[in-house]
Amino acid sequence: MSRQEPLPPLPDEAYDFNKLPSAFTSHAEKQSTRIVEGPNGTNVFYAIGTAEDMRVIGYPYWHEYGERPQDWNPFLEYPGATIELVTREGLNAAGQKTYCDLGLPQYFFENIELAKNRNSPVLIIIDRRALQINTFKDIIRKYYENSHPHVGLVTGGGADISDKVLAEMCEFEFPRGEEHHIWEAPRDRSSYTRSVTEVVRGIRQKLPRIGTPVIEVSPRRKPGLHTQFGI
Repeated sequence: MSRQEPLPPLPDEAYDFNKLPSAFTSHAEKQSTRIVEGPNGTNVFYAIGTAEDMRVIGYPYWHEYGERPQDWNPFLEYPGATIELVTREGLNAAGQKTYCDLGLPQYFFENIELAKNRNSPVLIIIDRRALQINTFKDIIRKYYENSHPHVGLVTGGGADISDKVLAEMCEFEFPRGEEHHIWEAPRDRSSYTRSVTEVVRGIRQKLPRIGTPVIEVSPRRKPGLHTQFGI
């Protein structure tokens, strides 16, 4: 017979079971603590393959990629300059204060909606080669079904994928003309960081018009503070 521990005693006062945490907390509730708030933070999604992803699709230089999408180094003349590092250089130059990596692609659309509700920019960093991976190809196709004015896109590399091939893969007319979307592969590291800076600054200027307007009340006229009551 197995040994059984006695049950703990019940508390003297009734416990409010409404305060118990749910075992089924949604991803949105968990992620909402990570999505940055306001126009001075940036949520970044890396549409980039890992080394294993690129090996599977037959890219011969798959070793240039890393264990994570963020570890890719598209500028080999700068050892250690991962795509995440150079992206953050561009964000710093734009004056962005906080950063969130949006993580796994299956939550992409959920996350960009959360960012919109928080009046915060989203930046997609894309490798044109990664659109040979079905996950990223499907995201880009669906992304273009709706307008997302708080989202921008900057290309980190993949110049060997022509515009014609890109259009065939994604099944849309290309090149496109969206504001704050740069599909051309950068010439070098500095042109990439400049693109990040310019795109995020452009999105940030639009954010007050996208989000809920904030009505400022002068402290001398705040309701309820200067009301005189009679008897």
